[in-house]
Amino acid sequence: LRRLAAPELPDSALRRLLSREGYRILAASSGTEGLELLRTNAVSLIISDQRMPVVIGAEFLARARLVSPYSMRIMLTGYSEVEAAAQAINEGGIHFYFSKPWDDGQLRLAVRQLLDRFELEERNRELAEELFQKNEALQALNVELEERVRERTQALSFKVRELEGRDRIAQHLLTMHTLEETLRLVAEVISEVLGLDRAIIYLHEEVGGM
Repeated sequence: LRRLAAPELPDSALRRLLSREGYRILAASSGTEGLELLRTNAVSLIISDQRMPVVIGAEFLARARLVSPYSMRIMLTGYSEVEAAAQAINEGGIHFYFSKPWDDGQLRLAVRQLLDRFELEERNRELAEELFQKNEALQALNVELEERVRERTQALSFKVRELEGRDRIAQHLLTMHTLEETLRLVAEVISEVLGLDRAIIYLHEEVGGM
């Protein structure tokens, strides 16, 4: 649903013009009320008159840009308000301004163009956010996958060392060796399998049948 915020638009002709296009118009009686409206509603396009009570149009649009930065903005001015239009362009970031009396056809076209632009930019922001979330999820998945691969690699490496160690001991037992040589080999195999710097084997002689 395309929503237009229109602070201080008493002109019934303008209301009828925009309503006939099927837009939902959220009207405010002042700039202050308009800012509050923007805080509580998602608005695609803001149309403001320069001459408003309390807050003039240029100042309102500058504040509105902070409250609703993605909304499109149009300002209506009098012929003598060139400086106000320049201020609104520089500070309020307006996209169009129309001098009174405006041309209905040109205003309708500008509104339609700005709303199309808003929807395109909104879609681009949604796609960018979606892409960001997918990248975040992919990075988390990669971290988890790398951890699983590391754990699996360590497990396989341990198993390979264990099998190689058993084979060395089995080959060793096929030939004649002293007990000291056999125990030294066993200690070496244990240290290699477990990734230790060294392994020491202590033999306890049973005493008194214990």
